[in-house]
Amino acid sequence: MTFRKKRRWIRAPLDETPTWKETVWLLIIWLDYGFNILCKGWFETFSARCWRLRHKSRKWAFLRRLVDAVLFFDANHCQTSFQSELDRVYSPPEMRTDAKPSAGDKV
Repeated sequence: MTFRKKRRWIRAPLDETPTWKETVWLLIIWLDYGFNILCKGWFETFSARCWRLRHKSRKWAFLRRLVDAVLFFDANHCQTSFQSELDRVYSPPEMRTDAKPSAGDKV
């Protein structure tokens, strides 16, 4: 079963800059990336890392449950974060997997 819930926070068209709400959300995500890097992780959110490593050890399984419990208002937060990383939701629009070339782009 493929989990396809996508975050709808950042969906600016290719020719627009993010809104203030999207900019604040990107700042929060940036801090999350930084926290994960300080914990000797790759360039991904801590929640995505917890989901990715949940089968590696009991520590990561516990951390995934803890993050999901703390963020109780966002069902399956870690799984959704992992899927957002795969879809590059937090990347610039032209780098996302669902980006479509504009009229001026060479294909």
